[in-house]
Amino acid sequence: MKRPSIALLSFVLFASAAAAEPPVPLYSSNVVVKDRMSPSSLMITTRDSMSTVCAWYRRHLPDATSEKTTDDGAHIFTTQSGATVDVEAGTRSDPGTKIALAWDSAK
Repeated sequence: MKRPSIALLSFVLFASAAAAEPPVPLYSSNVVVKDRMSPSSLMITTRDSMSTVCAWYRRHLPDATSEKTTDDGAHIFTTQSGATVDVEAGTRSDPGTKIALAWDSAK
């Protein structure tokens, strides 16, 4: 039996890691952009307000261990799995609420 090439194995491993979903729920209301930044990070832009998004994550992150507000007003939620959800207001040139998700893809 012919063994698969290292390039093929690398592609399969990368594709499966890239397809892995985060261990936190994805916000889906009024989403205008969803970009995979890496195998373990995702950026979502929604037309919903920052307060609406934060309230949604407060209800939908049952394993949240903390919520911190930064000096610039962003809200960062941390979960027991180590995943983080960073919610920030958009800017005049880049409107919409930004939701950055980051997690350990090995978990």
